Amino acid sequence: GTGSGSGSGISTMREMALEISNFGYSSFVDNTLEGTLFDFKTDDRGKPTGFEPYENIPEISKDFTRLFNIPALKRKFFSADKNLYASYFIIPFQDASNAPRAFDAEGIIEPRMIGAAYQGVYTPSKTGRFRFYGRGDDILIVRVNNRIVLDASWTLNLYSRESVDEKDPSHYGENLFGFPKPGVYGDWFNLKEGQETEIEIFICEVPGGKFGAWLMIEKAGSNSGPKIFHTRPLSQDDRDFLKQVHSDAEKFLP
Repeated sequence: GTGSGSGSGISTMREMALEISNFGYSSFVDNTLEGTLFDFKTDDRGKPTGFEPYENIPEISKDFTRLFNIPALKRKFFSADKNLYASYFIIPFQDASNAPRAFDAEGIIEPRMIGAAYQGVYTPSKTGRFRFYGRGDDILIVRVNNRIVLDASWTLNLYSRESVDEKDPSHYGENLFGFPKPGVYGDWFNLKEGQETEIEIFICEVPGGKFGAWLMIEKAGSNSGPKIFHTRPLSQDDRDFLKQVHSDAEKFLP
């Protein structure tokens, strides 16, 4: 991606004695999604793949988001040793080098042609029809119970098998979190209070430069509009962190 960025966004969570970055908590926390950072320039043995950003990444992303098989991706590509554990995804437009830094892979993984895959179980606190709303630079794809419900990638109809009418203005919302492109609304889907739900999220930076993604959720019939999606209750530390990450966050806090 290209554009102006913001800070690295790392702070200490007093309540849980761990660090949080834009890419997740530094160690395991209940009810979060486990994130793995992949380097698509390098195979699992550390040798160059010879892949090119726009020639190979769309196909990798299409294949991966069809089944979201992280072990299979690890057999093909180099991944950071450290996992992060995310409850929410508010990653303002920022320097792509913040991603390897958050995963303790600075100097090991060069910040281009990289992707972070997050997977876990979410237990909704409400029953109803919902849709995601967000944007990614370059890729943001969300699956619920094995189905893609949002592809809010920088270029639509390129990185997944989802197809949308790019010219339909109802697909788009506001420009938020420093992104020069507006948010994208996903498909409606059902959630049931207390019923464990598989959530998978793929974010990816293709050419290098700027990287970011933000994700909200909206309940049908709600007057409050979209709110920041989170898989566990937000602590005061979480709220303080989000407000510090970007000034847009406060008005979308649940």
